[in-house]
Amino acid sequence: LRTRFNLAPDESAASFEDKFERQLKGAPAATIQLAAEVVFVHFLIARDIGAPAKRHLVDRIISWCPEPVTIPDTLQLAFDTGVCNTGQAFKMYRPHQLWFLIDTVHAWKELSADRQTELLGDPWAMKDWVESIPQKAAYTQRQGLLHLLFPDVFEDMVSRQHKGLIVAALGSESTAPLPTDPDRALSQIRE
Repeated sequence: LRTRFNLAPDESAASFEDKFERQLKGAPAATIQLAAEVVFVHFLIARDIGAPAKRHLVDRIISWCPEPVTIPDTLQLAFDTGVCNTGQAFKMYRPHQLWFLIDTVHAWKELSADRQTELLGDPWAMKDWVESIPQKAAYTQRQGLLHLLFPDVFEDMVSRQHKGLIVAALGSESTAPLPTDPDRALSQIRE
């Protein structure tokens, strides 16, 4: 999937769906299923994209698979929900959001089991690691991923501006100086 999509971007004026279909044409069933799964994960944070639109894209990707693939009923419910409003960039730069997710999983698979366990046990180390993955126009996906992994630590918002406004509005309540990192500042304010 990374070779067909991330490493061979389609710069044509075609729609995302048409370009993605061309990039996946002739791919093994497992690659196409993984593509559908990545898009499914991509949509988990999006409260401002309706369930029909989410289902349509995932179903369309599944339809390209040479072997039958179904979405389990327990996962179907996730189409109806979301974490936050993702904004225009999330929708306009979908390839960037997906490239980021794919690159993150690729980098994750390169880590030792010990390092993976360490990161899963430390949200701040995970944040540092996730932020080390190069991204362009995928800030929303990165912030959403951190929230999905550690919902008790990272707020259910993906806007830098909104985080900054909350820190500015509530930061004076903190008895200690606030960190410059907005997530750490929000955590300190919450505590």
